[in-house]
Amino acid sequence: MGLLRSLSHFETDLQEEEFKISADAKAGSILRVMLNLLQRGRPTRATTFVEDYLQTTWGNIHVRPDGPGAITYCDTNVEKDWTKMLWAALFIVDPRVGKSALELPYWKAGLGSDLELRFGNYFLRLRGSEAWLQLLEPQCSLESILWYAYRSGECVKELWNIPLDTFAQQRVDMTIQLPAIFQSQKKGMIIEVDGAPFHSTMSSRLLDGQRDSAVKALKDTRWSVLRARSDAWNDLRQLVSRHDEEFFSDPYFKKVEENYTKPLYAQADGVRALSLALTPGSGAHSACRTGATLTREASFNGGAWRIGVIERDVDCAHVALNDLRQTMVSLCELAGLEWQRPELELEVFASREFHSSETDGHSKKPLDEAQSFDGDVLIDVSTLQRWGLSEAPRSAALATVTIRSSHSKSAIRQFASAAPLTYEPLMDGDAEERIPDPQTPDDH
Repeated sequence: MGLLRSLSHFETDLQEEEFKISADAKAGSILRVMLNLLQRGRPTRATTFVEDYLQTTWGNIHVRPDGPGAITYCDTNVEKDWTKMLWAALFIVDPRVGKSALELPYWKAGLGSDLELRFGNYFLRLRGSEAWLQLLEPQCSLESILWYAYRSGECVKELWNIPLDTFAQQRVDMTIQLPAIFQSQKKGMIIEVDGAPFHSTMSSRLLDGQRDSAVKALKDTRWSVLRARSDAWNDLRQLVSRHDEEFFSDPYFKKVEENYTKPLYAQADGVRALSLALTPGSGAHSACRTGATLTREASFNGGAWRIGVIERDVDCAHVALNDLRQTMVSLCELAGLEWQRPELELEVFASREFHSSETDGHSKKPLDEAQSFDGDVLIDVSTLQRWGLSEAPRSAALATVTIRSSHSKSAIRQFASAAPLTYEPLMDGDAEERIPDPQTPDDH
């Protein structure tokens, strides 16, 4: 469950803005309900529309009743090798990304100094796999680590008396966080690189009066702090081993390394496994961000939305956009709102590694053709990648939005509220002919 919850978090460069449609208007209520539906559940739950799409596209999925008013979609293949592959798909890493990503602007700006860049390369050699670059997060906010641990309810007792606001401006060089803990006693590790001129460690950046409480707070939330001095890099392997080799030996990291060395998409049924495991979350992220981009200023008077989607890995664009449209249409019809349905003119640009005959009917274009797209918005989405591992898309679109899986859980899910909706009667006729309200046992 921890892996699925971590995959429900994502990062985007879309700025949060206020809705342009008032919360008091019926249309404003509908938009807020829609966005709340798209992010429901822990982990995020796929709609029946998405589940039906997966069933139709990939097959071998059985639908069965699951208690009063509920259904469950189950894969009919229970062979051991298949279930292991489906499980492995949750350990995200992109085998196409190597250490050359360190040359991208995100890393050069995030690491902040040549010393930290050199450490990044040294660290990858030390761990023996370039997959570790995808697990490193540079310049993570110390406040975000502690605030999430407190506000999510994970460490309320441990952080009750810690003045978390005092860490608002503090950032650490690098972090590695376990999305789910299988063996380690630590949730994550902070790495501070020390040694460059006018470079300061976390300890010296913090005011003296805050240092003790910061270190204590990190330890209380099961994080460790590793200081990597440049004059001790030759002994870094021994330093890491003495510090917390148990953390680096957690089975999560071993599975990520395995997926990096032996890409699932290159194996028989690998694309199917990745799609069944990741498309629900990836589709929800795409629909949610598209909804946030377009519906904050959405017109309920028709028109067309020209949307381009870069699918860097699993299939998600068609199901996400059609799910979004169906949800909006259903809510409007339920509320009795007259709305001329906008046309969704969708173009999808997909990577060749994830080509599949099951999704050929969607007329996807090669990835490099995205630069000629000149529509309203181009969405660049990847579930296997975290932030900063590929170049930003270049196109003639009016707006671009990038969506990536999150390095860590740092934001608490928020819901939008609005005026209550008044729905039309479910039946025609006089009140006596309508369905009576359920009676309590005392009424009999």
